[in-house]
Amino acid sequence: MAEEEARRAFDIGRDILVRTKLVRLGEEENVLLITLHHIVSDGWSIGVVVKETRDFVRILFCWPTLTLPELELQYGDYAVWQRSWMNSDGLKELLNYWRTRLNGVPMLELPTDRVRLPAQRFRGAYVAKELGPELSRVLSEFRHRQGATLFMILLTAYKVLLSRYSKQADVAVGTPICKPEPQGK
Repeated sequence: MAEEEARRAFDIGRDILVRTKLVRLGEEENVLLITLHHIVSDGWSIGVVVKETRDFVRILFCWPTLTLPELELQYGDYAVWQRSWMNSDGLKELLNYWRTRLNGVPMLELPTDRVRLPAQRFRGAYVAKELGPELSRVLSEFRHRQGATLFMILLTAYKVLLSRYSKQADVAVGTPICKPEPQGK
């Protein structure tokens, strides 16, 4: 049921971009499914949603007399901060920095078994793969010896793989990052 819900498409012109479904598994066991469109979420905000949902459920069922604290920032505050940051000289400097750094980086040319379509159709898929306990242990030991994070090690391996497939020495890979926090909060 969770996979079916996750695969159900959003109609961004008509749908609310956050869906919830409570699934009763037993008399005292339930699962809350929260499906977010990528437009309204990112890695950081998903963590916030999970934490606040967990806190809300605990308060609701374990301590019903407690109340949630007032939010320090409302969405409107964040929108104003973000709009001013998007128009700031700091953002312009950041964009200029990356344009300079990435100037001349070649497009990744991977050999494929099909001709690239003139327009993207966004009909991709994903494959989940668990590393297993032994490989996880080896990677953890390696990252400690190198003074690196697991993310750094796996990203490096990914870039090496792309380099070998494409036969390109210079491979640029973008990764999502969290935006800076609003000033003063």
